[in-house]
Amino acid sequence: MKIKHAILSFFGKTCTACVGLSLLFYILLGILSQSSLSIVQALPVGQFLLLLLCAALLNGAAYLLRLPLHRAICVLLHYITCILSLFVTFLLSGKIIATNATNVLVFLVIFSLFYGLYWGALLLVRFLLFPEKRREKTKKEQKREAEYVNRF
Repeated sequence: MKIKHAILSFFGKTCTACVGLSLLFYILLGILSQSSLSIVQALPVGQFLLLLLCAALLNGAAYLLRLPLHRAICVLLHYITCILSLFVTFLLSGKIIATNATNVLVFLVIFSLFYGLYWGALLLVRFLLFPEKRREKTKKEQKREAEYVNRF
């Protein structure tokens, strides 16, 4: 039963991410083409399947954050997986040309900026909204503070 719930949860999150990516794709196309945004236009089947694959990879990358490794290694693996999945999606959709190093560098910089903004906002919200989850003092630190006597 637990495996069934995990599989349904994975595909539910993937479908949610796919819808979000599709909307983001439409918005980016509208901005980049400098034309009016027309949501009623149909997304080609090939592009939709690419977005579904990208959503599955991004959802799978989220599970990398739960690995029993050091937090920095998990975030680095998540970053690499996310950037590769998005890069491959844009490459296969023809929206970025990999033969030009400038395009790849701009993609990396923009993605890194958004990735950093996302993690910064997430950590700020966690810090402000959940003060009880901040690092608790260990028993050793509490004992050391309790033993301190001011000599002056």
